Amino acid sequence: MRKFYLLVVSYYSSAWLARLIDSLDETPPDLYQLVVVNNARRDRELRVLLQAFPRISLLEAHINLGFGRGCNLGLQWIWGRDRYARVWAINPDASFLPDTIVRAREVCNRHPELAILGTQIYKPDGTVWFARGTFARKLGVIRTVAELPPAARNPSVDLVTSDWASACSTIINLARFETCPQFDPEFFLYYEDFDFCQRYIMQGHRLAVATQVAVIHQPSTTVNRFPVLKFEHATFSYLLVLERYASGAIVWLYFTRLLVHALVLRLLCRPAGRGKLAGVARYLRYIPPDGV
Repeated sequence: MRKFYLLVVSYYSSAWLARLIDSLDETPPDLYQLVVVNNARRDRELRVLLQAFPRISLLEAHINLGFGRGCNLGLQWIWGRDRYARVWAINPDASFLPDTIVRAREVCNRHPELAILGTQIYKPDGTVWFARGTFARKLGVIRTVAELPPAARNPSVDLVTSDWASACSTIINLARFETCPQFDPEFFLYYEDFDFCQRYIMQGHRLAVATQVAVIHQPSTTVNRFPVLKFEHATFSYLLVLERYASGAIVWLYFTRLLVHALVLRLLCRPAGRGKLAGVARYLRYIPPDGV
């Protein structure tokens, strides 16, 4: 029986990780293996937590790799141990419903052709945060859709088409890849999931979102502690994905709008303005690595 490797990238997220572990209480332990990448080498609380849960595999990053590179460390470790694993990238501030993993296994067994499978993501109040993702290439619009289309609400429908899946909760089927799949290390935070999905879709891999597999997520619990960095990474990453997947005219349209908005916010002395300006400046300095 193929188990899920639950891959968590943690940055001072011990309290949230404890809740995620608690949410697995009713899940048979042979269905999953928890793998934690520690991006915060001074997180003593994480080590205390792991002493209580010795089944967790801990990978030390030694520095803050960001989300994508942290996932890469975990993916490489899992690939070296189980070439055909199902890796479930899950945020530390997410939690499972009692039947989530069992339902996910059933969907994966029915659809072995899928390389990437996203899930439904709910907020703690029960409202939908992510049902599927869309991308209008000509307009450069990347959207998180919080509602399933009418045809996908039928209980007999277990998948919905999607242009991308949120890395907050995404299953990667390693069996569909000839080499270990990787997030682009150019993305420290934000839009790394969109780039990952678009890149592998363009290579011919199949992606869908499960309609009846869901997790609960508390958005932005970590990054909200660092608002300037949050807006810097979001701005840079957004411009970078537009450069890669939208037209040049769209990139400069959004670049101009972002710059004007950032200047207005900076005049108001808001952290968002400082962060956006830093992201714009970083984008202007960006030199793509060879082969990108």
